[in-house]
Amino acid sequence: MPLSAPGAQIHGHRIIFIAIALALIAVLRTAPAVRAAPASDSEAPAEVKVGLYITELSDLDLRGNKFTIAFWIWWLHNVPDYKPAETVEITNAAGSAEITSVYEYPQAVGVYAGAKYRATVLKQWNIDNYPFDRQELFVDIEENFLSPDDIVFVPDLEGSKIDPRISLQQWHISNFQLSAAAVEYPTVYGDPNLAGNTSSYPALSATISLERNNPWWTLIKSLIGAFTGFLLTMSAFLIRPEQLGDRLFLTTAAIFSVIGNQIVLDTFLPPVAGLPLVYKIQTATFAAIIASTLAQVLSSRSLRASSDQRATRLDTAAAFLILTLYLGYIALLLFTATMQAASLP
Repeated sequence: MPLSAPGAQIHGHRIIFIAIALALIAVLRTAPAVRAAPASDSEAPAEVKVGLYITELSDLDLRGNKFTIAFWIWWLHNVPDYKPAETVEITNAAGSAEITSVYEYPQAVGVYAGAKYRATVLKQWNIDNYPFDRQELFVDIEENFLSPDDIVFVPDLEGSKIDPRISLQQWHISNFQLSAAAVEYPTVYGDPNLAGNTSSYPALSATISLERNNPWWTLIKSLIGAFTGFLLTMSAFLIRPEQLGDRLFLTTAAIFSVIGNQIVLDTFLPPVAGLPLVYKIQTATFAAIIASTLAQVLSSRSLRASSDQRATRLDTAAAFLILTLYLGYIALLLFTATMQAASLP
C-alpha cells in the first residue's frame, strides 16, 4: 500500500538521519585525534626548520659521565596539528628534560613554535690523552611520533649559536655544529601501523667541540704526587749506602705519595678499561720506586761484603739508568699525546 504524505516524510527523515550518522562515524574513524596528519605515499615529507641557541653549559662531570646543558629550540613548519614541544625529546639525556616557556605563533610562512630545554646529558669521556684531550659533547634531539616519511628536520645553521657569555674554567669551545638525520631502530615498538621490523624517526644532533685550557699546568697539578714520589726515591741515592734505613724511609714516603696521587685521580676521572696517559705515568713511577729500592738494597749488601767501591758504582749506575729510562719514557708518552691531540680536527 503506498505511503501517505506524513508517513513518507517521516521515512525520508529517518533515511537522512541514518546517512548523517554513518558519515560522522566514518569521519571519526579516519581522522587522527592528536597526531599530525602523515604525508601520503605520493607526497614528499614536510620540511621542519629547527634551530638551537645554547644558553648554559655546566657541570662537566668526568667521573659521573655527564654534563648539563640548557638551550632554546625553535621549529618553523607547515604541518597541521604538529606540536613538536610535546613529541621531541633528548634521547641521550639522563632522565626527562625540563621543558619551559613553550610558545607557538602562526606566521605567514607557517607555524613558528619553540621552547626552552634544560637537561643532564650522558657523555662517555675519552681520557686516553688526558690532559691533552679534546672532547665532543653531543645532544641528540629526536622526534618520537612522526617518521621521516612525514617530516624532515632542516637545521637552521645561520640562527643556531652558542651564547658568548658561556665560560668554562678548564675548557674553551672550539666549534659548534648542527646536523640532521634519520635514526633507525631494529623494532617497531609493537605499533601495528608500521610494516617490517624496523622504524625510523627524524633527529637533530648538536655537536660542541671542547679544547682544554693550559693542559701542561693541568698535567702538573694532576701528577704532583707522582712527581714528588719520584724525586723522593731518587733523593735516596744521595744518602750513603750504609744508611739503608734512611734510604728506605724516603722510598716508603715516595710510595705513599704516589698512592695518594692515584686516589686523587680516581676521585675525578672516570673508570676505564685501558691505561690512559696519567695512569701510564703513575705506573712508570711505581716501577721506578721499586727499581730504586731494589738497587739500594743490593748496594747495601755489597757494602756489607766489604766492597765499598762496588756499592758506589752500583748506586751510580742504578740512579743514572732509572733516571734516564723514567724521563725518556715520560717524554715519549707526552710527545705521543701532544702529537695525537694536534692531529685531531
